[in-house]
Amino acid sequence: MVNDDIDAQPHTDFQNSLRTWLSTPRSPKLAPPIVFTEIALAGSFGSEGRLDVVTFSSKREYTELKLRGFEVKVSRSDLLGDLRAQKWQKYLPYVHEFYFAFPDGLATVDEIPYPAGVLIKTAGGFKFVRKAQPLAAEGVDSSVVSRLLWRAHRESAALAERLRVAERRVHAVQAEVDDRIRRVEARYEQLTRAAAPDTVSDVGEE
Repeated sequence: MVNDDIDAQPHTDFQNSLRTWLSTPRSPKLAPPIVFTEIALAGSFGSEGRLDVVTFSSKREYTELKLRGFEVKVSRSDLLGDLRAQKWQKYLPYVHEFYFAFPDGLATVDEIPYPAGVLIKTAGGFKFVRKAQPLAAEGVDSSVVSRLLWRAHRESAALAERLRVAERRVHAVQAEVDDRIRRVEARYEQLTRAAAPDTVSDVGEE
């Protein structure tokens, strides 16, 4: 059943939730794909559009690459507008599978044209309800792979820098805590000595 007034989460929240779900290992034998958000697979600075979510994986000793694209829709008007304008079709040459991802109840599966697949989010999590038809991905060449590698490098470098900043902050806090502990211990020792009774006994003269 379609609900025009569905209370969907914001686009970015949905996008990040999908990224987390796609990045989660499903089997100890299969590594999860690399997942990107807001990635331009063609053009300069997104002039040819940015896919909301893209997964990159490989198999057969890295000889077979697979790209899956996901276009996130959190409002029915946005979804229908995209379908009418057919903007989503410009992504098809650059992925092996293409999916529309939206909250359950936003649209029916029959409203989504092939070759797109359908991924919905229910109260229990994400669920593939229709598999995408395989695409030739004739636009995937070394430039597309280079874009993904460069993006992965940038994200890895940014994460490493965040970790370094966090470590410096932790060390600074630890040093401050240690200094406070030393000052409290010194003060406690000072007060203890001041409060201690005189234990020296007077010795009487014979």
